[in-house]
Amino acid sequence: NVSSNAGASVTARKKRRRPRNDQRFANYLVFGLQSTLCLGLFVICYALILIILWPLLEASTPASMPDETPRDYMKHMHVPPSLQEIAHRGDKIGEMASGVRKRLQQFRQGRGVTDAQLLEQAAAEFEAKRKQNQASKAQAKQ
Repeated sequence: NVSSNAGASVTARKKRRRPRNDQRFANYLVFGLQSTLCLGLFVICYALILIILWPLLEASTPASMPDETPRDYMKHMHVPPSLQEIAHRGDKIGEMASGVRKRLQQFRQGRGVTDAQLLEQAAAEFEAKRKQNQASKAQAKQ
């Protein structure tokens, strides 16, 4: 008799137990009008982005990737495509650079301006502005 009562109480407990509502998928996500519209808007935006980026997705990758790091790339000379034919001839670039340097020196000498004079002029202007600021601060305190 004891064993039959024990079996009945176990089955009674099983019958009394309800399924937990939080374990159902429908309790987590309800597909009403608002969530359906939101999901539809997401799909439309995603498709629009895919259409816009399609040429990039279809582009083939280069046959060989450069072996240099970005830091190494920044160390060497960069030449725009319009100057590629000149860039392979280093002597031509050197001539052009020395010509520009000579013209700049002639321009400075023609105007009578030297680096020392420019430095003195900048120091004088700085001192004049510093004195002017000190004077305006002194007047504001009084």
